Amino acid sequence: MRPIPEVCSFSSTIARQRANASTTAASMPGFLSFYAPRITAGHHGGDVDRLVMAAASLDHVLHTVEASGVDGALPRLLADTFRRGVEAGHGGSSATA
Repeated sequence: MRPIPEVCSFSSTIARQRANASTTAASMPGFLSFYAPRITAGHHGGDVDRLVMAAASLDHVLHTVEASGVDGALPRLLADTFRRGVEAGHGGSSATA
């Protein structure tokens, strides 16, 4: 019996997503240990990341998600939030601002 290409592709995609989720979860302690002291100290200087770049990235993600037919509610919410921060004059600050 020949494998069905769509099923093989779907299974491969699930395996890749599981690996990506594991990598993301494994990075969280480092992310938190880096950002938590900066947030506590009120340091949002934009020396590592900038809100304007986060907004541009989320606009790209939103476009890709919607073009794929996936619900864009979460990336739209984040993109709108970051865009409001940029419009309020915080584009050069960290996304934690």
